[in-house]
Amino acid sequence: MAVATVTVLLLLGYGVRAFAETKHWENTETFWTHVKTRNPNCYVAYFNLGTHYGRLGQYAKAIPLFQRASQLQIESTKAFRNYTAAIDAVHGPQAVVDACNERLRQTNSYARAYLERAFAYRNLERSDEAIRDCEAVLQLTAKGSDEWTEATTLMSQLRHPVIFVRRTAD
Repeated sequence: MAVATVTVLLLLGYGVRAFAETKHWENTETFWTHVKTRNPNCYVAYFNLGTHYGRLGQYAKAIPLFQRASQLQIESTKAFRNYTAAIDAVHGPQAVVDACNERLRQTNSYARAYLERAFAYRNLERSDEAIRDCEAVLQLTAKGSDEWTEATTLMSQLRHPVIFVRRTAD
């Protein structure tokens, strides 16, 4: 009888614990928040939770998550690109320039920061600075890489802007 009572209590205890654990799996937000809490240095948790908020258009919530992800994996171009996109959505291109400047103070050879700053400069209509940053990207990256291709495309657009002339009816 004592063995049966202990067995029932153990099963009940495990059942309660299993039920409590299922709350972490309720949705994307609760899952990644739980992972982040349990492992505060988990890049994937910060990146995926930031992506979740970004998809919901909650960019202000995504900013610190992508920032932390990009700090945890310093060479992660996706995390830094998403970080600057969220900043741009909330604060505009000058804030992107400021974030890139901060990153370049820490790692002055980080091509993605030059590239994101170049796009922000373009949006601020500061073409000369954008071209200088594109040139820095070309110096730092291998020909044909994603960043190299983006930089050459942006430089071409800046140096040879397409002007559309509206035709009027005669």
